[in-house]
Amino acid sequence: MAPDVAKRLIWGAIAIAGIVVVSVWPPFRFVSLQAVRQAEEESAFNPKEFARVLWNEKLPSVASTAPSIADVIDALNREAKGAAAKYGTVWGLGGSTYFMLRGVGRVVTVDENGLEVTIDGVATDTRVTLVTDNVFGNTVRNATGLIDPSEFPNSQDLNNVSIALNGIVMNEVLPALRESATVGAELRFIGCTAVRNVNSISELEIVPISVDIVRNEEKQAGILTVFPHGRLVR
Repeated sequence: MAPDVAKRLIWGAIAIAGIVVVSVWPPFRFVSLQAVRQAEEESAFNPKEFARVLWNEKLPSVASTAPSIADVIDALNREAKGAAAKYGTVWGLGGSTYFMLRGVGRVVTVDENGLEVTIDGVATDTRVTLVTDNVFGNTVRNATGLIDPSEFPNSQDLNNVSIALNGIVMNEVLPALRESATVGAELRFIGCTAVRNVNSISELEIVPISVDIVRNEEKQAGILTVFPHGRLVR
C-alpha cells in the first residue's frame, strides 16, 4: 500500500473515532441561565423557613423542660462552672453562657424597653428584666441548644437564623406582652438570656418566648396566654 494512502486511512480512522467519542461523551453541554438560577434558588438555605420549623416543631419540647431561674441561680451561686455546664450552652471560647429559663413573678416597673419583675425564689438583689422592645443578637438562637454551628459552613446563614428567630419573637410574642402587662401583674414565663460572668449574677435580661399573664383586674376573669406560636387567647 502506498504511504500516502496509508496515512489517509490512519487519519480517517482517527477522525471517525473522534466523532464517536464526542457524540457519546460530549465535552460540554448547554444549560439555560434560567435553569441554573432555578437550581441555585432551590438549593439555597432559607433562614426564615429553618427558624419557623425550629420554633414550631422543636422549641416547644425544649421550652417545656426549661429549669427555673431560682434553681439555676442557686446552682450557680454554689458551683458556677458545674451549673453552667449543666444548664447552659456556651458558644466559643470565653463567650457568654446562654440559658433557657422559666420563672414566676410579679411586674414592678414597666418602661418602653422592658418589664422589671421580682421572681419567686430569687433574691431581690438580682434584677430580672423581660425584654419587650427590639430583640438583637444571638441569645434566642444560642439558648435553645438546638443548633450546631458546625453544620453552617456559611456564617451568614447562621446569623440570618438569629435574625429570623428574633423576628418571630418581636412580631408574635412581644406585642401581646406589651399590651397586657401592667405593674402588679403576675407572670409565668419562659425566656432566653445570656450571662457574661456566671460567677456573678446581679442582673438578667431575658427575651421571653412564652408568657402567661394575669393582670390584677382580670384575676377573676381568666388568664391571658401568649403561646410560643404567638397566639393570644383567654
